[in-house]
Amino acid sequence: MWKRQMHTSIVGDFNWMQALDLQGIEYIGGDIVEALTNQNQAKYGNAHRQFRCLDILTDPLPDADCILVRDCLVHFSLAHLEQALTNIRKSKIRYLLSTSFPRVEINEEIQTGYWRPINLQKPPFFFPEPLAQLSDAGKIRSGEHADKSLCLWEI
Repeated sequence: MWKRQMHTSIVGDFNWMQALDLQGIEYIGGDIVEALTNQNQAKYGNAHRQFRCLDILTDPLPDADCILVRDCLVHFSLAHLEQALTNIRKSKIRYLLSTSFPRVEINEEIQTGYWRPINLQKPPFFFPEPLAQLSDAGKIRSGEHADKSLCLWEI
């Protein structure tokens, strides 16, 4: 497993993260919604699991082996998405595990707060082939977003 800590930027998803065996992992959950981080800290926090109010766009990110950014970047404009990736790159995080849609050919612009699928391997991001790719399509077995994946890259 991870040697140092795992950091995730999606605290709201701790509902499914709590089902994972996190023994031996220092877990830091971050979100911009302070009430949510406080609630999760009270309910799930312990000596190896903490929740912090963090803005992935601007706040220094904690040192970690991996940052899980699930269903977050899809809500950012291209400029904010690049800002988040720049912030991750300047951290001491070794791996990025992020939502990506490999069948998407063009990353469309949106206003931050809206949603669209993104493919981090396509312009303007040009990520290489992921080290690993896990289906995150859930109940979506076919159709427009059946390629939803969690992709792992070294930063």
